[in-house]
Amino acid sequence: MGSHRIGSLVLWGLMLVGTNCANSESSLPRPKTGIAVTVPASARPGSNATIRVIAARDLDLQQVVIAMVSDYDYLVGGQKFNRVSGSGPWEFSFPIPDEALGDVIFFATGKRRGETASDLMSEKVTLPIDLGTARLTGLIFADPAGCVVDPRSVNPRVVGKFSDGVDRNCSSVNLGTTYSSSNPAVARVDEKGDLYCVSEGSTTLVASYGGMKAQIVLRVARRP
Repeated sequence: MGSHRIGSLVLWGLMLVGTNCANSESSLPRPKTGIAVTVPASARPGSNATIRVIAARDLDLQQVVIAMVSDYDYLVGGQKFNRVSGSGPWEFSFPIPDEALGDVIFFATGKRRGETASDLMSEKVTLPIDLGTARLTGLIFADPAGCVVDPRSVNPRVVGKFSDGVDRNCSSVNLGTTYSSSNPAVARVDEKGDLYCVSEGSTTLVASYGGMKAQIVLRVARRP
């Protein structure tokens, strides 16, 4: 049968316009080699977070690209940092979506002047999302049907209902979500959130997050 990752990280290119912030260099540690990224201590959904990039003093960069890995899935658009020069620092304002949850992990790549490809990469840094007073009030599977047809699989999406009125994707195991199957002979889930369809039949998939549970009946059948 097949397997599918339920709780996976989502990688997006953050393509937002950056500005030079040379006046703030004193508060931004400059690395001895390569490039570095700094982020705020935390960020609230619906706010803007200032992300900064700085390079070693002896580097002359012509392009910096910011990327992120998130615990929730939303699309971020924009453009690469173009026409940068020197070693920075540069900064940009990153809008945190209302549905943000968990951590956002940023890193940067840089292309030195005269090079044809990016040859520098920063360490990854974590920006925690602070929900403030918002609390989890309910947990559901987004697709109540839960039909799985072999060899294809579905991605059971777990949605959290929060007291601020926002529904947030809680599917990722990186958020602490766990899964179990009542009939592993039909389908099983490992600790990484991988769903394995083993044979035809039915099983109840249970998701647990934030002290709450949601369940869905999965029916595994072979394609006609």
